[in-house]
Amino acid sequence: MKKYFLLISLCFLLPVSVFAVDPAPPTEYTLLAPIPLNGPEGGVSPTANAKTFIPGLFKLMIGLATAMAVVTIIFGGIQYIATAASEGKSDAKKTIENALWGLMLALAAWLILYTINPKLVEFNLDITPQPISPAPLPGTTGGTGTPLTTAQIIESNRIRDQLEDQNVYTNNGPCFANVTTGCTNLNRLPPNAITGLINLKTNCGCNVTITGGTEGGHATHGPGNPIVDLRPDVNLNKYITGNANVPSNNYRKIMNFNGHNVTFTYESAGGGTGGTSTGAHWHTVIN
Repeated sequence: MKKYFLLISLCFLLPVSVFAVDPAPPTEYTLLAPIPLNGPEGGVSPTANAKTFIPGLFKLMIGLATAMAVVTIIFGGIQYIATAASEGKSDAKKTIENALWGLMLALAAWLILYTINPKLVEFNLDITPQPISPAPLPGTTGGTGTPLTTAQIIESNRIRDQLEDQNVYTNNGPCFANVTTGCTNLNRLPPNAITGLINLKTNCGCNVTITGGTEGGHATHGPGNPIVDLRPDVNLNKYITGNANVPSNNYRKIMNFNGHNVTFTYESAGGGTGGTSTGAHWHTVIN
């Protein structure tokens, strides 16, 4: 009998972890058997949800522990009266003693928690949701600013598809919803910039990946400006500089592709004018 009291008491002392979730209407469950979750005056409850079941079960366990202790004490008293043998009386005393210890342990567990903080014996499942900022999408660079409109996203995706048809790729999708970082916009990228990137891919035959476009957060980029950032690549580096080595910061070279002057400036992480660079890339201006 004492083991049962110990198990019940330990339930009161075990920590309970509650994870914050988005609020939702409580789901009512039909109990296998009605139980008094609202105390003796509340009657039995055929249904319950988490908000009513857990506090009600806690109170019910306290009540059951008390009732079991009383029943055990009565049983021990009857056992003590009914036997004349000293061994039987000793067992009866031990039964009563165990019941008292179990009751004291259960009540002491509740009293200790209540003394430390009355909130520890309250089960309030009305959890206030915490605002969570959207995580930036993965990528090497990204801008900040106002998210694109639906029309601007359509234009950005059209230019992206046009370039990808010529094997010129973009590292991230456009900025949409409330996400303004970890994204790359191509809306209002001038036609001469699009043609220059395609000519670069044709002449170089190397990997050409755009990591910065017309999104905000750059010193010189923007809608209408023929400026993009390109991801460094061994073959691209070799095509521009003549060797595969990583160029020094602010290395600059002007090349001509089918009548388009293209200025390449290598900016290392943290480099660039005013420290605006967010990662190693070729700052590319296509005139």
